[in-house]
Amino acid sequence: MSFTVTQITTDQVRPLRHVTLRVGQPYESTLWAGDNDTGTAHFGVFADSALVGIATVMLDTPKDAHLETPLRLRGMAVLPEYRRKGLGNLLLDACFAYAVVEEIKGIWCNARVSAKPFYDAYGFHTHGEAFELPIIGPHYVMWKMA
Repeated sequence: MSFTVTQITTDQVRPLRHVTLRVGQPYESTLWAGDNDTGTAHFGVFADSALVGIATVMLDTPKDAHLETPLRLRGMAVLPEYRRKGLGNLLLDACFAYAVVEEIKGIWCNARVSAKPFYDAYGFHTHGEAFELPIIGPHYVMWKMA
């Protein structure tokens, strides 16, 4: 099976967000502020022709002034049957390539506590203590320079 990563549209991202990140929530919860803004890019990883993973980066300055990057990673997800195959790394590689082309210093995100080891392995750093996102659960702010 071959995997490819390409830039995709908001409409392509939303169904996978719904089944991986917004389970049990209304479909409307998959459209986020900034999804269609200039400076936002959505990436999809395909197994042959099937979309199996997604990630979005958008311009969004972190609330903490100590973080120096305005590019935020949101909605990173891979279907369960395709996890632990390196697809998350492929998506992050595409996001960081985008940051370099756009001359942005790095990427930050609110990472689910369960995903922290994945981001640690990719070289992200934790900033502060875990915090709760309502409905979604505990997260860490994490960042990595490009």
